[in-house]
Order: sequence, then C-alpha cells, then structure tokens
Amino acid sequence: MHDHRLGRRHQQNGGTYVIRLGDAIMTGYGTLATIKIACMFPANAYEFARSGTPDSYIAQFESWVENDELLRYIISGTGINMPVKVENISYG
Repeated sequence: MHDHRLGRRHQQNGGTYVIRLGDAIMTGYGTLATIKIACMFPANAYEFARSGTPDSYIAQFESWVENDELLRYIISGTGINMPVKVENISYG
C-alpha cells in the first residue's frame, strides 16, 4: 500500500519501511537480533585486555553509538561472527 501524500509505503513482505526514501528489500537476511551483554571494564592491567581505563572503554562505546558504526561480534572458538551496531550503553 502506498500513501502518495506522505511518501510512505507499508509492506508486509519483509521489506524495510523507509520514510520518503523508498523501500529496501534485502533478501537472505532475517530480522535483527537484540543482544544484551554484561561485562567489566578493567581498571588494572590484565594480560587479556588492551591498555586503557574504564572511562576510555566507555568513551569508545559511546563513540560507536554516536557514529552509528558497524562492528563485528565474534566469540572465539564458536561460529559466532556477525555484524552488529551498538544502540546504547549503560553503566554504573
């Protein structure tokens, strides 16, 4: 169904709804998953961690959110390797 007055189109076949730009149908892709991760930002030097402070790690995540950057979520030793975007970060 297309509403010419508002430039909106509503589809029920899995297409993406985009206001005033049109539709993008990406075959082969399912719906996006939501993943919530709880973690620690190390305040001390650990062998497994890059150097940084908890504030620098938080600033990096906030930068990814602000810049809408595409990242990869990888868990070593598994088949998990997928593109992701960080929508928000909460801490404290």
